[in-house]
Amino acid sequence: MRLLYGEERKFYIVKRYIKELFKNYSLQDWILPLLLFASKEQIPIMTTNYDEALSKKLNLTRHCKIGNSDSQFTFPFETYFSKTEIECPWKEFAIWHINGMVSYPQSIKIGYLDYTKMFNVIYERLFHGTAGLSSLIKGKGNLCNTWISIFFYRNLFIWGVGLNDDEYVLRWLLVERAKYNIVCNKNLKGWYVHLVDIDRPMTDGKKMFLNSVGIEIIEANCHDIYENVWKQIQNEL
Repeated sequence: MRLLYGEERKFYIVKRYIKELFKNYSLQDWILPLLLFASKEQIPIMTTNYDEALSKKLNLTRHCKIGNSDSQFTFPFETYFSKTEIECPWKEFAIWHINGMVSYPQSIKIGYLDYTKMFNVIYERLFHGTAGLSSLIKGKGNLCNTWISIFFYRNLFIWGVGLNDDEYVLRWLLVERAKYNIVCNKNLKGWYVHLVDIDRPMTDGKKMFLNSVGIEIIEANCHDIYENVWKQIQNEL
């Protein structure tokens, strides 16, 4: 048994509280058409939410791409929700939790220390492991069993994520994706939806960042997200 002290114990208590807070969280039915479309067209979904409300909406079950799932308690890179087990994360529909999930309270990322550890693990796997970025380029290796592969192999539709300065792990992955796009002569696209009626005004720095990594900014109102945004780009996902 491992003893926890100081800040680590505080984080442990907070994560247990978050689990209890979100374990019964549910979503309204307006999200269902998007989920059904993604499922039908085999479009994977990555979420930064801890709750599993998206999966519950479609009665999905939890699966893991590796035999030993103990590592998933902290970094659930290979864990996903779907109807059945999948082969290729970037080719098949499943829901992946980037920042952890309530099923594994210790996987929940809530502070700078957590995100730093997450960055270090991803960096090690991308550039120093035996199946790093070169394996992504070749389309094989254990990174291809993770949600990280979706960043590098699919067009991205980003909605509901701030991508502010403190979300540096996601920003860094977008930078590496842009490099991969150039080095491998890919034509990966991306869109970021800014809801002008509820989101904070977008800073010039954020606009510059998104443009620099090849992400097109779409400005819309909440009620336009399905009719005037999603329907326009869904065929490119």
